[in-house]
Amino acid sequence: MVDTKTASGQPERLQLLRVLGPAHIWALGVGIVLVGEYMGWNFAIGKGGMIAGLIACWVAGLLYTCVAMIDS
Repeated sequence: MVDTKTASGQPERLQLLRVLGPAHIWALGVGIVLVGEYMGWNFAIGKGGMIAGLIACWVAGLLYTCVAMIDS
């Protein structure tokens, strides 16, 4: 982020735009639940074994990390 100066010499305040509304946040929450339902360890171990369970946990952890980074 670059600080810019206005004509009066004061630093200009930069603000972030709100692009996500309540519907977007709701859709993210539903997506997380669906990922947990279909990629979770119960389904993966039953269908694919231990390796699939570890891969599913890694993918779910990666998605949760991405959501945390987006929110922060």
